Amino acid sequence: MFHSGDDGRYRKVCNSKNKDSSFCKFYHLTFHVCTHTTTRTHTHTQTHMHAHTQAHMHIHTNTQMRTDFIKPMLSV
Repeated sequence: MFHSGDDGRYRKVCNSKNKDSSFCKFYHLTFHVCTHTTTRTHTHTQTHMHAHTQAHMHIHTNTQMRTDFIKPMLSV
């Protein structure tokens, strides 16, 4: 992932006469995609974690009744 520090270095190099080089075109595309992806992933992760937490609580509730059966297996 690229961070704001990487963006600063990109701007220093690519705002100069090198801005049309293949490196700068690639870097700009990669940075833009990574920034966009990071934002979307963060939103998706929040949604996923919420859904996962709900599902986990149901599983945990069902498992709780079998704790006495599971504990001896874990202590071996």
